[in-house]
Amino acid sequence: MKVMEPGISIGTWVLWGIWFTAELLTNIRSKRMQKKLGVTLQRRDRGSAIVILIGGYALLFIDYELRSNQIGLVTGPWLILGWLIALSGICLRYWALAVLGRFYTARVAAQDGQTLVQRGPYRIVRHPSYSGGLLILFGFGFALNTWVGAVIGSITLFLIYAYRIAVEEKLMLETFGSAYRDYARKTRRLIPGVW
Repeated sequence: MKVMEPGISIGTWVLWGIWFTAELLTNIRSKRMQKKLGVTLQRRDRGSAIVILIGGYALLFIDYELRSNQIGLVTGPWLILGWLIALSGICLRYWALAVLGRFYTARVAAQDGQTLVQRGPYRIVRHPSYSGGLLILFGFGFALNTWVGAVIGSITLFLIYAYRIAVEEKLMLETFGSAYRDYARKTRRLIPGVW
């Protein structure tokens, strides 16, 4: 007999709406700013932006399906923990993007006059917006009532980000040379003290 499955809470929908809106507005603002400033981009994305976009939403769909089929079901405090983790990821991601300011682009690219940012969360890790993305997806796994989805989503997104980071760091080395090498020696990529 199938146990009554918990629904997706209003809090989870609200949090998803905040995240989706923030992503949309950030990307619109970035494109407008580049157009206004007449920014020339050296694009080196190699398809990583589309992989992140499709992968991230596919992973949320997988979380939803796992929840619907009651695989790895969690409720109560885990749901609240998921909200807090996702919210902390949202805050970290948009703090990192705010620190980048006009240098933020959704695709891997270097701009004329770009400087190597090493302040704010960039003092701790080289790719804090991706660290935030991992926290967001991990938290949403719990917020969608499935610990299995949280684990699968985080591991998969980590692999997607590893590809993106390799592409991005190649461009950063070409753009900043020894300054970026020195910075890389002092900081980890995503997780302080680990990787």
